[in-house]
Amino acid sequence: LIEMTAGLIPDLRAVARTQGDVAIYIANGHGAWEAALANTVSPGERVLVPATGRFGHGWAEVAQLRGIAPEILDFGKRAAIDLNRVEATLRADKDHAIRAVLATHADTSTSVLNDIAGLRAVLDATGHPALLMADCIASLACDRFEM
Repeated sequence: LIEMTAGLIPDLRAVARTQGDVAIYIANGHGAWEAALANTVSPGERVLVPATGRFGHGWAEVAQLRGIAPEILDFGKRAAIDLNRVEATLRADKDHAIRAVLATHADTSTSVLNDIAGLRAVLDATGHPALLMADCIASLACDRFEM
């Protein structure tokens, strides 16, 4: 079993198109959200959540339960993330209080596919130091994604 599991790592790197580290996490998506937040964002800190369906809002709820303050940009259930609105929000965050951007690549509840590379470009263009965190549970290996 250990050999089989270890053998998956190169395949996961190929799927994510990365040479970097990948990990297998034994939990559902909610458990992965909680673990990701527990290891990157402290209670009392802020995160930006551009939500395009139930799972974006769910990630914000998990953050709130951990004592993290989510700022939700709700794009409804039929539209992708508006990168201009995210950019404006990040530029307005002059003191860089937003610690991370929590984005869902494809929200299962709406089938909306979001531009994660575009979000990365927005963070780079604004010079904002927030960590970009992407939930790819519904899209990894189904749509192009690169770490």
